[in-house]
Amino acid sequence: MNDTTDTSATYNGTAGNSYSFYSVATDNVGNQEIIPNSADDTVTVSGATPFTFDLDGDGQYLAAVDGLLFYGYLNIRSLPPFLRDNLTQQLADNLIPDRPDRIVPLPTGADIANYLEDAITRVAASPIAQDKLVDIDRDGEISASIDGLLLYGYLNIRGLPDFLRNNLTQQLADNLIPDDRINPPTGADIAEYIESYIV
Repeated sequence: MNDTTDTSATYNGTAGNSYSFYSVATDNVGNQEIIPNSADDTVTVSGATPFTFDLDGDGQYLAAVDGLLFYGYLNIRSLPPFLRDNLTQQLADNLIPDRPDRIVPLPTGADIANYLEDAITRVAASPIAQDKLVDIDRDGEISASIDGLLLYGYLNIRGLPDFLRNNLTQQLADNLIPDDRINPPTGADIAEYIESYIV
């Protein structure tokens, strides 16, 4: 902010990030304070952890783990809690490899369910979509048959050369998103959206 008489202001930061601020005061006669060498204050924004599609927290984005966890959870999400929780644990037990080089602890089925439920209820921060965070096709619904398969399919082809990945992502979009959709996202839109949650 420049040339203001305000003595405070609100800055909406992103959860998990830190921001540093300083001020340079000017009195009524025009004397100006020297720009400080360090911040007057540093603030860390608390709140929800930034979302990524790394559902098992190992720093990798694998179709055979993260894609299937996402797809599988969306398939069982509407089941009664006792059954959903049991099946989510089975997904975790069967899909997440317990490697000796793993740095973070293995997530439980409950960890994955809580993480995804939090993501499902959050609004996307991406400028590409204003819908629910994991609503990859941006139709207002989160479904295994579209959103789950889009992520799984994209993660399978993510490492391919650009021209091939782009072509296959468009084929995914063409085959999974219903023909009657007005202004459906393109394969490039889907790739850009998913990549915005891969860090």
